[in-house]
Amino acid sequence: MDEAEYADRIAIIDRGSIVALDTPDALKRVVGADTVELTTADDALAAIRLSDAGYRVSQSAENLIVFAQDGETQVPRLIEVVGVPVSKVHVHRPTLDDVFLHFTGRQIREDHTDRAMAMPMRMRVMARRH
Repeated sequence: MDEAEYADRIAIIDRGSIVALDTPDALKRVVGADTVELTTADDALAAIRLSDAGYRVSQSAENLIVFAQDGETQVPRLIEVVGVPVSKVHVHRPTLDDVFLHFTGRQIREDHTDRAMAMPMRMRVMARRH
């Protein structure tokens, strides 16, 4: 998938049919917002404050997950809204692996036939770069 990041357009094929065709950035936007993981001194209170401020929030055993467009620029605002000490922040932008999962319902994995096909493709991509 690394080579695909630099492509003009990507087609995602599932069971022989094209299920998505667009630029890498456009496909990532379809998946949705960035996720910002926050660990705070009081996750329950932080979740309430974030929800009241209009953010979509889910809570796991270890942290809060906030869904936000352009998550990196939202971090200062999120910290301000929670109003309690924040000990951890991690921003995750959708990847092409997330896009593939979104459109096909499964993760990309290589089996023996995929590897046999992938190696010549990698060689062709690398040959074009040089």
